[in-house]
Amino acid sequence: MTQFAGATETFVFAAAANVWSMTADGTDVRREVTPPDQDSLRLDGTWPGGYLYHRGTAPAQLVIGSIPILLPSNGGLIERIAVSPDKRYAIGFAGTTVVRVDITPAGLAPSAVLLLGSIDGGDVWFPRGAPLARAAPTPRVDAPAVRYAFALGGNIWTMGADGVASVLRTGASNAQTQRRFNVPLPLWSPAGDRILTVESLGTGASALQLIPVTIDRTGKVTRLTALSSVAPAVAWSPDGSFIAAVALPASPQDPSILLSELNVRVVSLDGVLGQSIPGREVTWTKPGMFVLSNGTIRANDRARDEQAIELWAGTQKRTVTTVARIVGDARAQAPSVTKGITSVSNITAAADGTFAAARVAFLGTTATPFLVLMRASDGAATQYVLGDRIADEAWSPARPLIGYTITLGGQGILGTPQEAKPVATVRDPASGAVIAEVDGRFAGWSPDGAWFYIATTGGLYARPLAGVALVRVSGIGVPVSITKP
Repeated sequence: MTQFAGATETFVFAAAANVWSMTADGTDVRREVTPPDQDSLRLDGTWPGGYLYHRGTAPAQLVIGSIPILLPSNGGLIERIAVSPDKRYAIGFAGTTVVRVDITPAGLAPSAVLLLGSIDGGDVWFPRGAPLARAAPTPRVDAPAVRYAFALGGNIWTMGADGVASVLRTGASNAQTQRRFNVPLPLWSPAGDRILTVESLGTGASALQLIPVTIDRTGKVTRLTALSSVAPAVAWSPDGSFIAAVALPASPQDPSILLSELNVRVVSLDGVLGQSIPGREVTWTKPGMFVLSNGTIRANDRARDEQAIELWAGTQKRTVTTVARIVGDARAQAPSVTKGITSVSNITAAADGTFAAARVAFLGTTATPFLVLMRASDGAATQYVLGDRIADEAWSPARPLIGYTITLGGQGILGTPQEAKPVATVRDPASGAVIAEVDGRFAGWSPDGAWFYIATTGGLYARPLAGVALVRVSGIGVPVSITKP
């Protein structure tokens, strides 16, 4: 039996593949309705004239009452739902999001709209005229006219300048990839016609293997299965005609990955494999691909050694710098022994290839990790940013400026002095100067590089690089990938 789904005078519950009700004293048990498909089911909530449920063997949700109604899937699996008193719409929880389901006069529910993200709480209607949740307002006229893509609640979403989001790819359709893995932000192509991300190869054991996928604006998915397992971070070529991914011999979490010699593979948009380059990470810029080399590994090492950051232009390779050079600088504050414990990750670079960045950590030590910014022409490190929690690195598409999040403070309760405080930071890698600092996570750049975005618990905000005023563009405060509308 599932938990009580709730009603006014009686309890309503699911058992033995039927919906039942009973009075509060446990008497007068009645079969309310028999679902059209006799299977195990979970009761999700009440609905005008019936009840909302989903089958135990399938994520599709139905309303059962006078007629069966299939609920929209573009909002994800709705776990709890409450219908407005006027029965014109319903508000439901779908993972960590709040969605609104509009109800037609005929009682049908053709679409769902994302209202809020990153929520946790009960669903209830206030006994007053004002609605509990409102659709996101139209942004101010001075906000950039762009289109967003982001991941939230296990789904991939797209959103226009009006702040109304819709699901582009549900978690139920890809073995809940976004929940299983720490997947980087979906990336718009240079032309803005599709996004690039990764998702599970299949179900069962193959759900642990990731493959590249592209999704166009209509939701059409192209799964690039020529590579049966790749690292989560994938990259577009500057012209958008190819992608680059690190091919893996097993799932990303498999311990054998550390011991394996990996290769960066170039793949066309129709899935044809191209160039292979030895390496463990890749980012693609106009001059070529920045690749983290394999280096060497010894038994019992926690990280690989003798690695370098290389720039590949076609088949020509140039070493930009070595990891030994990076950690040998006094600004790195490295421990006395670094061999076998120096972990390098998250290689990124400016679009014009003039600067690059990497995260470095010393595993099993108390040494502070750091983000290093380096000049590509000679490999010189221009800035070391020390911090335990650095994330969300993104380069301006217009000029060499990097945005990132550095989180200060502890893990304390919100509103206390120990509260963790993320700070969105924009920095010039040439001089090391901080251009801007704003409370919140760094959330992305506008296509022209004139604005940057900040994600907070209060929503998503845009700020002009040359100004200080914040413009609220959405109630959904998460990092976003941004393209032209």
